[in-house]
Amino acid sequence: MQFFADFSELQEVFNHSESLSIADMVNFIEHPLPFRRMIIKKLVNDPNYEAYSQQIVVNTMSNYPDESDFVIALKSKLDSLGS
Repeated sequence: MQFFADFSELQEVFNHSESLSIADMVNFIEHPLPFRRMIIKKLVNDPNYEAYSQQIVVNTMSNYPDESDFVIALKSKLDSLGS
């Protein structure tokens, strides 16, 4: 599989995805982009994880209240993983 030949480690996926425009990132990471991107940022210890995850929680709670419980639980779980 070509994807795994090109991106054998999560850090490579992260580095590539962060170089893309949001429109291209959506096609690369798939939906739901904000949640998947939050997970990847945490797993690679991206220094912008905390600010990004807070932004996603606030945005989700404001614009997608039906997903609020999910995003809060996701952030809580990711935060519990430490660094």
